[in-house]
Order: sequence, then structure tokens, then C-alpha cells
Amino acid sequence: MQIDIRPAVVARYRTVGSGRVLIVDSDCPRCDEVVGFIQNLGGFETQCARSAHAALTVATEFQPGFVLMNTDLSDLDCYHLAAAFQQRAGLCQARLIALTAEIAATDRRAALLADLSSS
Repeated sequence: MQIDIRPAVVARYRTVGSGRVLIVDSDCPRCDEVVGFIQNLGGFETQCARSAHAALTVATEFQPGFVLMNTDLSDLDCYHLAAAFQQRAGLCQARLIALTAEIAATDRRAALLADLSSS
């Protein structure tokens, strides 16, 4: 994975959220890679959840400002997970970001219907 993030962009995101990032991915090596990437940016505290249900449990205690979630989770898709975040008082302010290696038109429509951008 190679992502180019400019310091000014990263600094802006630190001020928008709590500085806490929850990564949700059932693929352990990929999740660890994203955690490492976020930690290398500096200034962010990270947690990882390996399933959607674990994400809700971890997020309730961790209170992330951002949630990076794979669209294809082992127990629940990210669209239903996004809805669950939006329905919980303590989690509805987190900014939800769906990640995928592949995107089809149906995935794009589902993300828009889940309104991931409004959280």
C-alpha cells in the first residue's frame, strides 16, 4: 500500500476529529498495515477491530473521531455497520470512511445510500 499524504492535509484532519482512528478490517495483515501507516503519520491514536460487531464494542469505549472500514467485512457489510454507528448516540459523530481495493457501481450506490459522507 502506498499513500501520499501531505502534512497540511493530515493536520486538518487532526483538528476535525478526536485524533483517534478505528480501523475495521477482518484481514489481519491489511489491518495491521493500515494501523502502521496511521501511526507513522503521528498524532493519531489507533485501535483495530477485526469484525463489525467488534468495531461497535471497541468504538463504544475508544470513541474514535474517524473509522476506516473495509467494505467487505466477515460478519456484516460496512453499510449496515455505518447505520449502526449513526444510530448510537456516542458514535454518531465519528467520521466514517469506507475503504476497498475494488469498487463497483453497486458499491458506490450502496455507500451513497448509507450516507457515509454525512457522518
